[in-house]
Amino acid sequence: MPKGYWLATYKKIESKDNLGNYAAKATETIKSYGGNPLVRGGKYRCLEGNDFSRTVIWKFPTYETNFINFVH
Repeated sequence: MPKGYWLATYKKIESKDNLGNYAAKATETIKSYGGNPLVRGGKYRCLEGNDFSRTVIWKFPTYETNFINFVH
């Protein structure tokens, strides 16, 4: 069965404190759906297209357990 992936990009971060509080709550919820963080911020280089302040990628055991299915 194919894995499910969720990619989140942040165009602008106005408050690192608010982002930290959100991330703590979101991480708990996403993990409860089997999510596993692959990328959470870190150094990067944008080679083309839009640049984002932060990128987060989550992997799920299957597409059906993907957190996106919960929010839709």
